[in-house]
Amino acid sequence: MLEAQENKESFLKDIAKKNKNVEYIITLVSSKDQEEVLFRQEEAASHVIRLKEKKHPHTLMYSKTVDTLLKENNFPYPQFLKVDVQCHELEVLKGAEKTLEHTEICLLEVSLMDKGYNSPLLLDVEILWIQKTSTLMTSHS
Repeated sequence: MLEAQENKESFLKDIAKKNKNVEYIITLVSSKDQEEVLFRQEEAASHVIRLKEKKHPHTLMYSKTVDTLLKENNFPYPQFLKVDVQCHELEVLKGAEKTLEHTEICLLEVSLMDKGYNSPLLLDVEILWIQKTSTLMTSHS
């Protein structure tokens, strides 16, 4: 499991303790390694932000790609990949090229309508998906 929110670590530690085949890393995933990323932590909708916001606290983090994290930690490629990253889906998928070659199922939560955050829409993700995987995507509303 990959999670950007440090305040979720105790919860993830408990899960890993109860399930010997589960590991977690606190990190922010994106399209490039060591990219400076502004991250706004909220309980239910933490997300990457493009510009510094004075009224909302944010953290400067350095990103890693999914491919790099799997290689560095000697993790196997997952058969199932769930990406829930609040408007940062395209960047995560761009950094998971090798992983997607080996993944049978990828579950994404993507918006159909523009939320005003310059976030990718379903069509944007579908185009990238076809370019990277040469497979079709199934969408459900």
